[in-house]
Amino acid sequence: MRKFKIDKNISRRIAALSAAGVIFVTGLTGCKSKENKTETVNNSIVTMVEDTTNKIDAIIPEASDELVNNASIMLLLDIIAKEDENGKISADVICEFKSKLDVDNMISEFTSFLDMIGFNTKESGKVEKVSTVLPEELKNDKIILSNIETILENIIKYSKEGNKDGVVTEFNKIYTLFVEEKEIEIDGTTFEIRDLTFPSRAVATTYAETAGFYSTNYVTEDKLAKLDERTNDQNNKAYIKSKLEILANQMEEKSRVDIIGLFDDKYAEITKLVNGKVNLSESTIKNLVNYMNLKYISGDEVATKDMNELVGEYEDQKVIDVITAIEAINTYNFNNQKNIIPFSSFLVGEHLNTDTGKTDKIALDFVQYNTIMLNNTDDVETYDELSNNPYFKNVFKYFTKQDFTHIQKDENGKQVNNDIVWQHISDGVNFVNYQVILSSLNKLPQVSNIDNYKAITEENFGESIQYIQNTIMDECKKVDTKEYILTK
Repeated sequence: MRKFKIDKNISRRIAALSAAGVIFVTGLTGCKSKENKTETVNNSIVTMVEDTTNKIDAIIPEASDELVNNASIMLLLDIIAKEDENGKISADVICEFKSKLDVDNMISEFTSFLDMIGFNTKESGKVEKVSTVLPEELKNDKIILSNIETILENIIKYSKEGNKDGVVTEFNKIYTLFVEEKEIEIDGTTFEIRDLTFPSRAVATTYAETAGFYSTNYVTEDKLAKLDERTNDQNNKAYIKSKLEILANQMEEKSRVDIIGLFDDKYAEITKLVNGKVNLSESTIKNLVNYMNLKYISGDEVATKDMNELVGEYEDQKVIDVITAIEAINTYNFNNQKNIIPFSSFLVGEHLNTDTGKTDKIALDFVQYNTIMLNNTDDVETYDELSNNPYFKNVFKYFTKQDFTHIQKDENGKQVNNDIVWQHISDGVNFVNYQVILSSLNKLPQVSNIDNYKAITEENFGESIQYIQNTIMDECKKVDTKEYILTK
């Protein structure tokens, strides 16, 4: 079950105040300021968001934790950021779920959610019904979306049957709603697209685009082109983005935990761990920990000012020093396999508590184990021997971005199969793993295709460095991978 990480004291405070009938009043101030409140912060909204999150997870289990959480917030945005009688909105509720709002990321995640809904429907021929995840508080949206989902189901059914008349009849309903922008009536319910909230309109648009996909062989090109134009010309996300930007400007950022203290403790722990084994400077240890936990540091649990204090400025030399440190740790581990320095020990506890953090730990252990075992193997003198090596097969899965299973034993000695979706691994962890893989490939005999494998890994390595650079600098700057590659 997925849940938003909500401070227990906050939840208890909301529940107690709601039960006591206390009404807060607010203006357009920072979300941590509790003066002049006009809006009731209701604990039922917390439950509503959690329930919606779990329902989204059920229909698209392949989605990441962050995407599911953000999609839930977006679908419920008109409840979470409800307009008052003056048409103003407050961030008092949304700040119970987020410490800050990365508006572009929220829009991107919502777009990915919609893409998944459309893609899964096209792949399976079964409509992913968003109406089923919405709460009763959005009853109007539930009813309208359910009707549009039924239209889409009928189009899919008739398309599979080759029933042209059936497809055309149902498609015309979509055409009336989206192109002609008129109302239709289904089973006594009369509605038009503008009756939906903007997030639900975006969902409906995805259904319309999918309807066009299934109607290709049955409807005129002119009608399909007009529908395609209308679905591409929807401004739903622009309205959503505008609302999010208003909320973001109101929010007074504050990390949910003592981030500086948390990372200072981790720096000290790692310093003690590597002491006497690998000679690393204090700043290099700090940067390596930061890069490996960058997904968490840049997330909505951590205020921007705290992130900036932790990571500082981006510098190429910092990255090069960290790469050298990874290589030094890797060399030590290969020579001291009974007393290795686990790269997963560099992850902070708060990150490990997230789905991404759990995945990151397994990914680090997977790559570390398989590269060591690969380099322990003597019989990889030819391409066939290498390609048939079980450890290389696992490493190959990783640098070709395939899903994989890491088999480990739990504290009771029971075998546990950890199935990992590659896309759920953070780029900060990929940064370390690709350097470890490159180091391992460099130790292998120069068999056929080994240079191609290195080239793929180097390209992936460059992408992970690009992520670190872009996240810290908050801008895109092309990375020249060659300057970061260790050749030996």
